[in-house]
Amino acid sequence: MIDNILFIGITMFALVACGTGDPGGIAGGGIGGTGISVGKITAFGSVFVNGVKFETAGATITIDGQTAMNGQDDLEIGMIVAVEGTFNVDGVRGTAKSIKFKDNLEGPVTSTNTTNTLMVLGQTVVADATTDIYGANSAKITFAAILTGDTVEVSGFVDSTGVIHATYIKVKGSAGAGEIELKGTISELDVTPGTFKIGTLVVDYSGAQIEVTDSLQNGLFVEVKSNAEPIGGMLIASKVEAEDEIFSIAGEGEGEKAELEGVVTSVTNLVSENKFEVNGQPVQITSATHFEGNTSQAEIILGARLEVEGTVDANGVLIAKEISIESGDGNGEGDSDDSPDDGSDNNDDLPDDESDGSGS
Repeated sequence: MIDNILFIGITMFALVACGTGDPGGIAGGGIGGTGISVGKITAFGSVFVNGVKFETAGATITIDGQTAMNGQDDLEIGMIVAVEGTFNVDGVRGTAKSIKFKDNLEGPVTSTNTTNTLMVLGQTVVADATTDIYGANSAKITFAAILTGDTVEVSGFVDSTGVIHATYIKVKGSAGAGEIELKGTISELDVTPGTFKIGTLVVDYSGAQIEVTDSLQNGLFVEVKSNAEPIGGMLIASKVEAEDEIFSIAGEGEGEKAELEGVVTSVTNLVSENKFEVNGQPVQITSATHFEGNTSQAEIILGARLEVEGTVDANGVLIAKEISIESGDGNGEGDSDDSPDDGSDNNDDLPDDESDGSGS
């Protein structure tokens, strides 16, 4: 009798240890609890970000700080968003409390070329096969359809050289259409004439409304708005305000879950400390970090696009549980853990009709 009880006890322990009863969600591929996911929207039917289907009923959705008039329908595939909410331990489902979208810039195209590169407000914008490009009516268009003088909205990842790798481009109209706005880090601040630079663009803020906590300074991330297009490489600002970093997970508490998609922006401490940065966010590799598929630490180089899943420590560092290199065909399909119905990841239990690429 005692032997039978011991056998049953050992068997139950083995089932819990190896099955989905793991409270940390490791066996199911996820980390349950509250947290944030920053990445590209890859599908709708709820909202898919970083391979997780987030239910959006009751979620607050904002576009550049303003409440979305049509809720989820104002979002489009390709936009980089920050989703805060709860994550199921299965690693593929969650419930959004808030979804925030902030573009990198909106302004006129000053040049375009056959290498899929645009110049917009002094910033270099690069498109590739994964970039979702829309016309003013939200229909998909090709890069070749973007013309010099078009006003475009851009969302994407900024590399260590300041180049924007666009995941989303939308033509808002011809020259003069829409608001002119630019987010970026101040450099070459000169208080006497009242100018600074974002990338190669000179910003004249001498007559602008300034909304920052202390004062303007080099290294401060700001949003600049203007009522007119740049003239001679200079933008006359109507408003300059301090902004949260577009891809930041700052403010997440110790132990919170975080998923971050982006480009590697620093590898200075990779060899010495197993630490690197994605979108400026410090990431720590440990002995418990899992590299998905054929990904290895050797592939973590400047400009590499990847996804990191883990938890935030007391110093705001993302402790990596899993790292995967990103690649795809422009709709998230073929990306590691991004596609809801590609049949190759942990989302293939989800109905195909929930990922039709439409927000409506």
